Amino acid sequence: MSLDLGNEENAPPLLNIAPLIRQLYSQLNSENTQLLGSSALYNTLLEFSGSASFGDVSAAQASTSDLTRQPHAPPPHTFSSHPQALPPSCLSQATPDRVDFDVYCTRELTVHKLYAFEAEDAYLDYPETHPVGIAYLFRQSDDPSKWRDPIANFAYSAGAPSGLTEKGDHRTVAPLRSSKTKERVACTSVHKTCQGVKVCPKADEDEMKRPHRVASRELLAQRIRQDLETNREILSTSLAVFNNTYQYLIALQRVGCRAEGVVVDANPTDLQLHVEMLKRGYEDQVRRCSGAMRCIREENKTFVQCEHYDSEDRRDHYRLPLDDSLDAEYIWAHLEGEPHEAKEFEDAAERLGYLVPNSRCTHVVNASSFAHRNEEGILYQPLMKKLPCTVKFRRFDPLPEFRQECPYTLVIVRGEHEHPIPLPTRTPPQIRAKLFDLFYSMEEDLADLTVRRFLRAPTTRSFLNSVFPSSPHATLSDVHPSLANRSHVRSYIKAAKDKIYPQGTGWEGALELLRAAQENSDAESTYIRTVVDEDDSDFPEHTEDTHHAPTDRSSRLRMLICMTPEASNRLLDAQYLQCDISFKRVVDFHEFILVGMEPHSNTGKYPILPLVYLNRETAEAHRRLFNELDKIVQLDTGFPIPWRHIYADSIEERDGFVLLLTLDQHGIGMYFQDVCRLLERFDLHEPERRLSELSPYEHLHRLVCICTVHFNRNISEAKGLSHEVKTLMRSLSCLDHVDWDGTIQAIKDKGGRKGIDWINNKVYSYFAFEGLCQMKSKIPRDIWRAGVRNTNLVESCHFQAYGEGKKCTVVGAIRKGQRYDAMRMGTLRTFEAAGIHPSYKAGTRYDNAVNAIKRRGQVTARRNKVADVHIGKHNVRIDQLLEKIEKIKTKGTNLYQQISQQRRMVPINEDLLQTLEGDYEKAKKAFKKVFEEVHSLNAEARKLAKGSGKVKAREIHIGDS
Repeated sequence: MSLDLGNEENAPPLLNIAPLIRQLYSQLNSENTQLLGSSALYNTLLEFSGSASFGDVSAAQASTSDLTRQPHAPPPHTFSSHPQALPPSCLSQATPDRVDFDVYCTRELTVHKLYAFEAEDAYLDYPETHPVGIAYLFRQSDDPSKWRDPIANFAYSAGAPSGLTEKGDHRTVAPLRSSKTKERVACTSVHKTCQGVKVCPKADEDEMKRPHRVASRELLAQRIRQDLETNREILSTSLAVFNNTYQYLIALQRVGCRAEGVVVDANPTDLQLHVEMLKRGYEDQVRRCSGAMRCIREENKTFVQCEHYDSEDRRDHYRLPLDDSLDAEYIWAHLEGEPHEAKEFEDAAERLGYLVPNSRCTHVVNASSFAHRNEEGILYQPLMKKLPCTVKFRRFDPLPEFRQECPYTLVIVRGEHEHPIPLPTRTPPQIRAKLFDLFYSMEEDLADLTVRRFLRAPTTRSFLNSVFPSSPHATLSDVHPSLANRSHVRSYIKAAKDKIYPQGTGWEGALELLRAAQENSDAESTYIRTVVDEDDSDFPEHTEDTHHAPTDRSSRLRMLICMTPEASNRLLDAQYLQCDISFKRVVDFHEFILVGMEPHSNTGKYPILPLVYLNRETAEAHRRLFNELDKIVQLDTGFPIPWRHIYADSIEERDGFVLLLTLDQHGIGMYFQDVCRLLERFDLHEPERRLSELSPYEHLHRLVCICTVHFNRNISEAKGLSHEVKTLMRSLSCLDHVDWDGTIQAIKDKGGRKGIDWINNKVYSYFAFEGLCQMKSKIPRDIWRAGVRNTNLVESCHFQAYGEGKKCTVVGAIRKGQRYDAMRMGTLRTFEAAGIHPSYKAGTRYDNAVNAIKRRGQVTARRNKVADVHIGKHNVRIDQLLEKIEKIKTKGTNLYQQISQQRRMVPINEDLLQTLEGDYEKAKKAFKKVFEEVHSLNAEARKLAKGSGKVKAREIHIGDS
């Protein structure tokens, strides 16, 4: 066979290149390497491959194609019996199973090549084109409802002019045949046109319109690398300053002043209208100032400010000083000078090789960040210019009744692209579908899903490991380049959220979740129990509300209580309750939880009972919370929450009642008043009084104790109080106190103003001391001693709940809270049925005591270590002061001796004597100052904590002279 690759007149004689090709072919097969070459060489080889085919090629033999062009009769076989060797083409995303040349499709069309793909998820970013046509045969799903449009996978945008076959007008194409009869099947046809790309109007149009038939990610990467290399060649510090300044001017022109509530100019300039066009339909929600920017020089500073700025009346307008990374002279020339002045800076930069407004542009995106100057010399961002394209995409799909026996789609691409290679910014539908499957599989985590959480989710890692089993650090961008754009992935996450939670994931989303659950009688309908949404502007204020600001700016009390009927039944059995409010779990909401303890149980713990989300921490909010909680318990069990001091018949009765409530906040006393308002029962502790006569704080005296951990922690963190005063404060948390009034007075006397304020704060809370000391409380002594006077259990539950996520949305918190509650309930039921503990420790009182002893030892060791460090620093200062004292004493003694010696000399040197006496007076003053420092350090030594006792705080004992 002889192939003539060129026979131009006056051309050099042609040489036989077959031996070279055979040698290259054998090297590629043996070394499994890539052979890179120029695009011109590639196109030549591509044309060559269309004239000669290399099927099962050997070193000495090549066969012609089994298919030849037959415009009027179909060939006996659609595909060649010997598949053609695949050239290193653009098909880097999916490898075709077959490649055939000169394939007959219709009476009017025989395509240059046909690529066949048998994998259902095969896709192409850059299909090869040809004036005659390139065909692509894609295998579709066996389920016709899951068929996808392969054209949607292309990086090339497809659109008008477009069209499709009319109803009843069906065609047949040779490659689409029935697997049963081998006959052609009737198809529908859809055609679309490549939409080209947008380029900067300042670009070299001839260069941008250079046609291409083959594109790939490799060629695109090569073009990008060339641009980067060009930029690196002129990289310098002066270029960085010029670019910073230049981009700042562009951003300043695009954004403007941004001051709100300003009337926009009635007659905007052409530049202002152009900036509005760049927004592509986006409108600001509020009116913004459209004033021009000015450059102002004041002393050693240069400012850029809006022309409407005024230091007295209009300080909200733009005014900022220029930092050192910007060229103030260039900015001054641009904003205050003539256009030619700024152009002088740009011309100087252009001579250094920098890109300036008059340079040729290479941007191929929707909007260019590079600005240019128009005919008047004004700097502006041009609107991108669309380069049209005539490449046609035609898709053939079998009719629905034939799709089971012919599950293929044929796409034919004809023409040449006359524009640059577009970026692969479009995610193929099949990959997008897999992403959405991952989103939906996350269930409870979807509501709070972010890009970062998605990227590190085990579900995502498992998916990537299944796709890239040999790459342990694969990322989403390895699946498709478009997924490297985090904003792109974020838009998909938002779309998934909008589908599952159409009302959002905030308050409205929670209400929709409840409505849907009630309609479907789901488990959530028995989990979300109460929703409160009321205007709280008329609610009464209480003294304890002053430090609890709302979590949002609304004037409505919003509360949502989540609780299962099982939790209501377990609440009736709990004797010791702890409650706590978290501020980290939910955005714009507090999370209130109530946990029960049963001392007769080996575990000593109950799971979270109610889970409440509320946006207020006021006394009125707590009142509503416990009232609603009481209603839920009565609805589930038929009984109210059994508070001992309200429902017990005698002061000795214990079983079946809530004996103690431990908390670190208050505000529930009014709830007890609501419960007792209609009860004709007398108080167990003051039998002459009815329960309905008790004040809110008197109810607390009979049930509530304060968390000692929070109490002691607040004391430790208090500033300006001595160790002695803090010890006196801690002694107030006790069963009995030997000298209560004396201790209170001692704190006032020794603590000064801070000690007095601390005592007043506890006194005027009206229940703090009663919640700290049993002697002051109405809680029976045995209950006080048996109960746990800390909120460690409830806080540990909150800490474990943090493992489900922080800063959650309301819907996300509800879904995760339900999962967490179900897990804890399941753990408890397993223990009750099988005796399996949630950890190797049984959680008995013995285990709790061991942990408490160890923890106390660790806390004491840390506290002593800190105290020893402070004592050590104090002793270093003592040593430094002693050394200073010794130097002053030595100097003073020497001066005194010199003065005495001078006074005995005849004649006396008055000048020298006067100098010595002056130095001696200075030494006396220095010694007096040191003496004051000694008293100060000695006072500090008495205030220091004792520490471990291994290091003693030293004092200096020195005489007054």
